[in-house]
Amino acid sequence: MSRSRWGRKPSRAASSSFDGPRARKLLASADTWLDEAVAAPERIAEFVAWLGRFRNRYATRNRVLAYLQDPEATALAGRRAWEREFRRPLLPGARPVWILAPGEAGELRAVAVYDVRFTRGPALFPERPRPSLDALLGRVRAACPHRLARMPLTRAIAGPGAALAWTLSGWAMAETDHRGTAEMAAAIAARWLGVEVRQDPRAYRRVWSSGHELAEAVDEAVRVAEAIWQVVQDAGALEGDRAANG
Repeated sequence: MSRSRWGRKPSRAASSSFDGPRARKLLASADTWLDEAVAAPERIAEFVAWLGRFRNRYATRNRVLAYLQDPEATALAGRRAWEREFRRPLLPGARPVWILAPGEAGELRAVAVYDVRFTRGPALFPERPRPSLDALLGRVRAACPHRLARMPLTRAIAGPGAALAWTLSGWAMAETDHRGTAEMAAAIAARWLGVEVRQDPRAYRRVWSSGHELAEAVDEAVRVAEAIWQVVQDAGALEGDRAANG
């Protein structure tokens, strides 16, 4: 299953109208976490690492709510979606994650969603063979449209893993022109490509002045990571077509 299937954004989380105290409390808890994370770069790094495993394309406050309630979550959907769309019944005792979604009148309401591990069915995201780090580095460097990120690597970069992180960071910087956002985007894109790269929390230190700015940066980082991932995937598909056609 491709990442694009998880393209719903249940909440803009910007309305001042709420349907019940639960929705108001959820928004407050997400905003509190974002405000506190601004001064805690290690906390941001842990959240970004989790984003690389999380498949839903939620607004940032809903990502935060999912992270706070269930750090093991990777793919969330409501009971009806799991059972009708994916043909996966919920297991007894399935634990909900509460997120925000717009109501019919535009107000924010709390809705329950469940992680895929609380459903019954065949593997939803089967593991696929991953290319070697060297092969993946070559693919990323060939697909990167920015000259700077494709420049010959210096001797200070040891091994394909560090070289991949350097290339993805350069690519993301060319897309965002903001170091903190680029660091997030590179880490997320690397994880989607099957590699865990080491983040530098110093890139998140004293960068954003408010939780609102951090939320916007996360949204931007995910957008950039998705763009990078798609270009690399398309390049890999073209390579496969060329190989198949001799």
